Amino acid sequence: MVDERLSQHTLEQVQISSGEVFLLETGVCERPLPRLNNRMLILSPFDNSVIQRERLKALFQYDYRIECYVPAAKCQYGYFCLPLLYRDTFIGRMDCKAHRKISHLEIKSLHLEQHNFDEDSVVAAFVDAITQFCHFQKCDSVALTKVHPKHLTQRLHSALKTLG
Repeated sequence: MVDERLSQHTLEQVQISSGEVFLLETGVCERPLPRLNNRMLILSPFDNSVIQRERLKALFQYDYRIECYVPAAKCQYGYFCLPLLYRDTFIGRMDCKAHRKISHLEIKSLHLEQHNFDEDSVVAAFVDAITQFCHFQKCDSVALTKVHPKHLTQRLHSALKTLG
């Protein structure tokens, strides 16, 4: 079926800089991109967009792994870090724990990678995402322990105070 679609020119092969070849619907790269808002999504490590780690790295230059399978001494971002998608860019990761008995979300580690986005917009999007995430986790309060880059620590602490 793939060969047939390639011969009919309804599919085309695209090779990216790493040498990997992907099959795409013909003309999809020429279509205008959808308009993106400044939202951030907190994804599951098992989300379809991140589950194929090599594809994720090749397409988005985002090197992600779930570290609960890694010895504690080799963990870089946290035991169960969650990918953060801002607009169309994987911008960081967050390790957190919901303390269900006291309805509290502990963000053990937030790591934001270098990006070209306005920091105020990223912080606002993060607070909106955490607000929804807290609601989903049935948490009434949130605390943030560790932030990278460090210069965002105070701004994020202040912004999260509104959540409790």
